[in-house]
Amino acid sequence: MRLRLLLIMATLFVSLNVGAEVQNAINVPGYCQNLTVNGNDMTKSCGDEYQRLDYESGRVNYLFWSKTALVVFSGSNDEVVGDNYLSSIVVDKVYVNEKEYFIDGMCFLFGNSGVGVSVSCRSNDNGRRFSALFFSYGNTQKLVPY
Repeated sequence: MRLRLLLIMATLFVSLNVGAEVQNAINVPGYCQNLTVNGNDMTKSCGDEYQRLDYESGRVNYLFWSKTALVVFSGSNDEVVGDNYLSSIVVDKVYVNEKEYFIDGMCFLFGNSGVGVSVSCRSNDNGRRFSALFFSYGNTQKLVPY
């Protein structure tokens, strides 16, 4: 059931990125430390996985979900820095379920896949606040074939 839901979500966000095909899709289990949607704390119902979608166009989406919302931080300018993996994207859109917000923010992924990684996304614009903080359990990433 969960895999089918993830594939449906991934397909939805492929269509949101018109003209761009998914290059990589990675599911990462772990635990959610924080999920805030438009100022509302949804941490208690946050899922135990996140998904990262990389597109041929250079766009990157981080997908987080709770019992009632799918939250996507979307942006570009992905960079890898140093020995420990550090990836950053400049967020220009946040999707909550089917609603799109044009908003400024950043996402950072850092750590080492053998030890564990964390993802932190934050956007705050015109009083709207979105954030996610997620920690993985180490080398447990699953590449989803496309």
